[in-house]
Amino acid sequence: MRYRIRTGAFAFIVHRFTGLALVLYLFLHIFSVSRLSDPASFNEEMALYSSALFKLAELGLFAVVIAHALNGARIIVVDFWGASRKQAALFYGAMAVGLLILLYGAVHLLPPVFDGIRSGSLLGPSYEVIPGGGH
Repeated sequence: MRYRIRTGAFAFIVHRFTGLALVLYLFLHIFSVSRLSDPASFNEEMALYSSALFKLAELGLFAVVIAHALNGARIIVVDFWGASRKQAALFYGAMAVGLLILLYGAVHLLPPVFDGIRSGSLLGPSYEVIPGGGH
């Protein structure tokens, strides 16, 4: 006998994975912001954040946030409004809406990635946010 992962179990796994990813991101974000104590380090961080590689990572973060939020909304509907018989349809609907939101976000997040690829630098331009600091 084989265990078959059905839609509800898959939605549970997706929700746990995205939740863990968001907690890890939160720790990374707090660590990153805590290092911004002087103009030089601020400029270095901003140069990294403006890079094409980082913009691609932002798109991944956006996808994780969307999946977690919409799956969480699905869980609320299933638990509080008794829609457990329709949980698979709700999951697929939420993920379809999430995909549309992700595509809209990608239109705005990906142009710097293509600019970075065209210029031959995925690590992006060096620029100065605070005059006199850094580079």
